[in-house]
Amino acid sequence: MGRILATAIIQLIPGERITVAMDDITAQHKGKKVYGKGCHHDAVRSTHTHIAYRWGHKWVVLAIVV
Repeated sequence: MGRILATAIIQLIPGERITVAMDDITAQHKGKKVYGKGCHHDAVRSTHTHIAYRWGHKWVVLAIVV
């Protein structure tokens, strides 16, 4: 669905510059039976002197700015 929508947007403005935004976030999931979780660096809770980690899934969002 995302590929179809992105292709339609790109075809609407041929030859124009396309701005793409990206964001990543860690969704916290606790528990022994959560499949695919990992330990990720948490930039929001971290400081220069303290590095915080969070168990969960890493989600990456890629968006076309219109």
